This record gives sequence, C-alpha cells and structure tokens, in this order.
Amino acid sequence: MPLPHKFAAHRSWSAETALDLSKHPRLDAAWKNSQRLLQQISDQLQAAALDPRILTVAASGSLGRMEAVAGSDADLIVVLSDEITTDSPQAQQACDSVWEALGALQLPHSRRGGIFSIPTTPAALCNVDVRGKIDEHIPTFGKRFQLFCDAQPVYGTVAYEQLLPDVIRWYTAATSGDATTAWWRYLLNDLLRYYRSMCVAAQWDQSHGAGFQRMRSFKHAHSRTVMYAGLLCLLGECSSVPHDPLQQFQAMLRLTPLERLAWSCPSAENADMAAIATIYARYLEKLDDPTFRQTLLDDDLTEAHAADWTISGHDLRNALSRFLDERRQQWAPDFAAALWL
Repeated sequence: MPLPHKFAAHRSWSAETALDLSKHPRLDAAWKNSQRLLQQISDQLQAAALDPRILTVAASGSLGRMEAVAGSDADLIVVLSDEITTDSPQAQQACDSVWEALGALQLPHSRRGGIFSIPTTPAALCNVDVRGKIDEHIPTFGKRFQLFCDAQPVYGTVAYEQLLPDVIRWYTAATSGDATTAWWRYLLNDLLRYYRSMCVAAQWDQSHGAGFQRMRSFKHAHSRTVMYAGLLCLLGECSSVPHDPLQQFQAMLRLTPLERLAWSCPSAENADMAAIATIYARYLEKLDDPTFRQTLLDDDLTEAHAADWTISGHDLRNALSRFLDERRQQWAPDFAAALWL
C-alpha cells in the first residue's frame, strides 16, 4: 500500500486493502466526525488574529487518532517561537488565545495540569541538555512523544512539518562515543518508558477520584494501548528498512495508530487485525454513550459493573500481542531483541 502524502484530517482511511473501514461503521463514523471537528478547529484558528509567536498547533489524543466521539477532549499541542519562554505570562496568554479563538465550538478542554495545558517551543522540544535525562520536565517529554504517537497539525502546517524532522533528529542522533547504536534505540526506550508510566498511573493514581481513574483505565486499556502498539509497530517496520529508514519513519507518522497496524498487516484475512478493529469499534461505541460515560465516572460504581470493559481490554491486549508477535518476525533482529533486553 502506498503511504499517504497528507495527514488524516485531509484524506480518507488509507489502509483499505488490509482493513475495510466500511465494515466497521463506528470506526468510519468516528473518522468522519474527527475530520469535521478538525476542519472546524483549523478554520477558526485561521480566521482568528492569533499571537504571531504561535508557530503551530497540533491535535493529539482522540482527535489526532481520528476517533473523536461525544465528550472527547480537545487535546492541543501549542508550539510557540523560541523568543518566548514557556513559563512566562506571555506564553500562557498566547496559549489562551488559541482557546478563545475556539470558543464558539465549545470543545471540552484537556485536563488542567496535564501535558497539553501549557505550551512548548522548538528549543524546549530539541534541548540537547535534557537528552537522556530520566527526570526531564514531564509536560515537555509528553508533548514531544505525542508528536510521534498521534499528533497532526491544525494550524501552521508548514511550521509543524519543519519541526518534526528536528525532533526526529534529536531522538536519533548518534550516541557520543558509540557510533554503532541503532537509530531507533532511544526512541524505543522512551516509547517503552512512556507507555509503562501510563500503565503505572492507570493502576495507582487516585488523586482525581475513583471515577476519573476508572475512565482513564478504560481509555488506557483501549486507545492508549493501540496508540502504543501502533508506534511500536511503526518503529519495528522501519527497523528493517535498508535505505533512508528515517525518511520512511517520518512518512509513516502521517498514519493514525490503527492505520499503522493495518498498514503492516500482511493480509486482509488477518484474524487478529479483524479482532482488533471489532473490539476497538465496540470501545468507541461505549465511549460515545453519554449514559455509559456518566456511569463510569461515578465514584460509587462497584468494580462488578466494570467487568465487561475490563474483559474487553484483556481481549484487545491479547489480539495485539498475537499480531505484534507475528510482525516481530519481519523486524530487524536487534530491534526484536531490544523489546526484552
């Protein structure tokens, strides 16, 4: 299948030979709904008199993955020019101007205090002094990695496409004193770290109440696991590309997480890919139900009421594990081994 030349907001599903989206109406509807919302966001931002120091705005989360349903947050990555520091009042004012421009759309904001709540800059994203630092500023680390996981531009597309190669180079620079380190090593290590940190938070962080924690666990077991598997699969596929693997990697970042899995699928008859799509469609159907969402957010809900979606998460993880295990045979041996050691 040829790789698309556009981000998902401006095209149709690109992996139809491996997965026919028309057979999964819920996935198809979420794609079209996301496209509509992304176009509205882009139109509003283009029409607004935004602060000129805003270089680009990218949609991440459910919008970036093309799976927006009722009540989905608008997770936006705001990138400012390097002339402004991200912790200054001017930076927050510039970020606030984005939301003011989108006021008419009445989009749910991302969580206050989360990685999307403050802006960033190219200098922060590509700061060589924090490369390899385990205690790096979490919002910066999170936004940088979301550029690879599921983001796509809604404002300042040219600036976004100029920024992305810089961030890729930041991650794939040769290790000092060891020119033999594979280009994908740092990316893979941080992908594993990022996903496992979300696993830990989903298990233990009760700081926002039981209902919030339950909703996060529900999303983690489905969309965030697919997001992780999609980028893992993308890296694995590129690890075996003999010429210009970074060019291939950057081109594949235009694919959504589910597309990344489908694009690597060897056959339209792959049972695990079909199972992944079916379970994922049921997940979006649940998430689109206001009654279900409200029930899930109820702090008094017992775990017995959550049993069905817990099983759904297990089934999805098992299907993804089988799928990735099969694909692993096609990846570079060193990459496949690095998943364990």
